[in-house]
Amino acid sequence: MNNICNKIYNKIYNNIYFTILISILHLLLIYSICTIILLTTNKKILFNTLVIIIIIKYLYHYFNGCIMTFLENRVDYPSSTQLIGYLITKKDLLLKTYDEIIINTGLILIINKLLLLIIIDYYNF
Repeated sequence: MNNICNKIYNKIYNNIYFTILISILHLLLIYSICTIILLTTNKKILFNTLVIIIIIKYLYHYFNGCIMTFLENRVDYPSSTQLIGYLITKKDLLLKTYDEIIINTGLILIINKLLLLIIIDYYNF
């Protein structure tokens, strides 16, 4: 049974279409979270997005890296983490460093926006 599971895992993991699918899903996840952070002014949606990012950060530390980055990590082309991380930093860094930069940037943006919206509501600007 273990041998069959290993064969199935190797067929799926070595499939280039699977890797491209994971890359597209990863980019869509990052893009949707960034779009929500930048465009919405609804505090409930922002708070739910903050909870999602905190869960992502917890899973990052629990698994010692991003799961999706691990699944899409190939030598042929850069992963979505490398693309977004290079877009932010303009430096060639390790994958874990890119993951941390992306997650922490999202946390900083969403916390600052929530605080700004709370202050605006409090002082009735």
